[in-house]
Amino acid sequence: MSLIVPAGPAGFVRKQSIASLFGHRYPILQSGIALVVRKSFVGRAARNVTDAAIKERVDYCIALAAELHCQKQWMIERILDEMPDALKSHLDGTKWEPSNRFCWFGANA
Repeated sequence: MSLIVPAGPAGFVRKQSIASLFGHRYPILQSGIALVVRKSFVGRAARNVTDAAIKERVDYCIALAAELHCQKQWMIERILDEMPDALKSHLDGTKWEPSNRFCWFGANA
């Protein structure tokens, strides 16, 4: 999967793969997204988990990770910490806004 990211002040854009965006830390993001998506089915009325439902959730999480990394310069750990709430809001059809806090200590801090 690739996304279009700003290339600079001239307004040009370039395509960049998600893997190259996160570099050697991409496997951490993959594992985190898999866990978030798996947990998103727990406790919901999802008796019949379909490939389409899984793909929709994974695609949302990947787009969210890319947006938060590019727009807010968030690290993978912070993105994964916020991702369950963002995905829940997406599935519930409610609005989710990323935190504007400068400092972040993680959910387990």
